[in-house]
Amino acid sequence: MTPDQKPLAIWGGGLAAAVIAGWIWLDVQGGQLSVLQDNANQLKTKYKDLYPDDGIPVEAATKKWREAAVAQKAALTEAEAALVPAMPKSYGDTELSSAAGLVRTDLLYLKQKADRQKVTLPTTLPFEEGLDPEAKARGMQLAQLYLYKNALDDCMDAGVTRITTVHAGKGGCDPAEKYAIFLCDIDIETTFENAEALMLDLVQKQNTKGYGIRSIALEHTRTGNERISLTFSLLVANDPAWGLKAEKGATPPSGPSRFGKGG
Repeated sequence: MTPDQKPLAIWGGGLAAAVIAGWIWLDVQGGQLSVLQDNANQLKTKYKDLYPDDGIPVEAATKKWREAAVAQKAALTEAEAALVPAMPKSYGDTELSSAAGLVRTDLLYLKQKADRQKVTLPTTLPFEEGLDPEAKARGMQLAQLYLYKNALDDCMDAGVTRITTVHAGKGGCDPAEKYAIFLCDIDIETTFENAEALMLDLVQKQNTKGYGIRSIALEHTRTGNERISLTFSLLVANDPAWGLKAEKGATPPSGPSRFGKGG
């Protein structure tokens, strides 16, 4: 082999090796390409299952779920308004003179109605002797006033002629501190027919005014009347200023013995 032939042989051999290596690389890559193609076909099938031909673009889908979220929030607000209706604005005015004036107006209304219908009321009703000097406490007292005023009104509408005790109290709030619970104990003596009418009336009203009966105890007396102990509850939007805490059970209203006091 001449000196000129030797470099040509080296280059020729190198070129042949490169061709062989390239063929091997292409063959290997061709196998991988086949695998990738199979995977792509499988993914295409899954994609069609997940995203049918009638699917929508991401922007349209995003708009749709946002509209659904707005509709859901509106439905929740509507449900809350039905289950937890707001009290009249006058019961949210905690300014001392306004609050005291509301107490006088409500008590005058109850006592005049009791006189007309010959209903016996306790000698003194809650808050008749004054309200708390602190505005946040007055806010709770006005909620309690709203509850017991409506409860007594319902009792008299049902024909109850003897109301022996009225005790206003407060419960706690829900774990999220969004709603507050106020309580009122009322003891009455009436006929079974009047008691039944009262129960039916309250079942209807508690869905529109936010209050209803939390518990009831009944005792048949020797006179033939029923002695009934009722605990009313009112659910309202919680005011953080009230400082109510979430509790498993509500604190019962404080006061003297349930029966045989007052009136």
